Formats: sequence, C-alpha cells, structure tokens
Amino acid sequence: MQKITSAVIDGTTYFYITDKEGNKYRASIKINKEYLPFIEQNHKLRIKYNTEKEIIEIIEIEILD
Repeated sequence: MQKITSAVIDGTTYFYITDKEGNKYRASIKINKEYLPFIEQNHKLRIKYNTEKEIIEIIEIEILD
C-alpha cells in the first residue's frame, strides 16, 4: 500500500487506499473495524474486491505484516 486517507460519507467512514501501481480502492469501516483504522503506509495487505467501478470496492481485508 502506498497511501491511505479516510472520509465520512452519510455517517459511514470509508478508507481510500492507493497501491504502488496507482490502483485506487475504497473500503467501508464496516468490513473490518479491527484492521482498517490501523493500516499504515507500506503494510502488506490481503484483500478481496469487486472491480466493477473505477475505484475498486474492497469487500474483505487483512494485514499480513
């Protein structure tokens, strides 16, 4: 992971992640409240996602390191 930012939309926190290749991802805090607030730059992540949009929607996430 290269960069992470967050935003609150309609009362839900979303995290926006950019990887080293420039791909953009979005994850709702609802998918994993234990990991998302603690993700930092250069963490290795395992994710499952839906690629139907320009910003890839993460549906599952886990920190590997």
